[in-house]
Amino acid sequence: MKTKIIICLAALLGLAAADIAKKQIELPIARLTVKVIDEQGQAVSEANVNLVFQDPITRKGAPVDGRTDVAGIFSAEGGSNSRVGGNVQKEGYYRAGFAFKDFIEVKDGRWLPWDATYKSILRPIVKPVPLCARVLNKLQIPTLSEPCGYDLVISDWVAPWGKGKTSDLVIKVDERRYTAWGDFDVAVSVTFSNPQDGLKEVELPEYGRYSTFKWERFAPEEGYTPTFNTRTSSHPVNGYKSTSSAQQNFFFRVRTAYLNGKLVGGLYGKISGGIIADVRNSDTAVLSFTYYLNPTSLDRNLEWDKTKNLISGLRDEENPRAP
Repeated sequence: MKTKIIICLAALLGLAAADIAKKQIELPIARLTVKVIDEQGQAVSEANVNLVFQDPITRKGAPVDGRTDVAGIFSAEGGSNSRVGGNVQKEGYYRAGFAFKDFIEVKDGRWLPWDATYKSILRPIVKPVPLCARVLNKLQIPTLSEPCGYDLVISDWVAPWGKGKTSDLVIKVDERRYTAWGDFDVAVSVTFSNPQDGLKEVELPEYGRYSTFKWERFAPEEGYTPTFNTRTSSHPVNGYKSTSSAQQNFFFRVRTAYLNGKLVGGLYGKISGGIIADVRNSDTAVLSFTYYLNPTSLDRNLEWDKTKNLISGLRDEENPRAP
């Protein structure tokens, strides 16, 4: 009798496992098409497209790879909970993604919309150059009593606080109040050594939104503003506020020189992720920003060769990830 009971239980458990597996296999199927184009809107053939669906049993990623045809098209299908990830690559281009939207509903075992087309823009690698590039996370401002110069080429404060020689950025703490971690206020100004130096806030081009290279390749010749102010505060009632954000991006120019009304010198660069001030864990204040600088005078090219950072000795987290 005991043997029969065990056999029956095993059979029931086997049926239950089969039912569970069947339900798992019934993961809705998604299908989508990726159309790959370049910056001019021309189709890119032979681009490698990687789409990540889901395995119906394990629910883990199930990649499907393929290449675009002469029209820049690649289509694929697979199981999915509600999303599909992916990227596009081709030699000589920067890797890109696409603006996928969540599926709306399931009908007859298929996700809708069925076989929607998503555009991916591949940007060509044109002329990457060596740059001074660094992630400055909570750069400690040396003193509250006076403006402090920061050398972007050497990437250090100027004397007496560091080894820098030229004050590319002139940074001053204008106001500072710290009561507690959630109760503080700090205002910092950033100015420059030369009248024609400055920052220019920009919107990144739409065709770079899903690319690893998001910027225009060249900094503008003019339009730079000589001052920038950033303020961060936190209050127990009003909460955290900042005049700067991680979505801000700037081109800048330093070491500008004119002769007889003609521009004869200047270094161009870019700052990504805003310029954020803070006062916590600091006796003065700190600034956080990521910068790239072309040290060749009057060269506005800011397409960075990531293998050639002209600032040496950086920790891994201080090296920017994007070109």
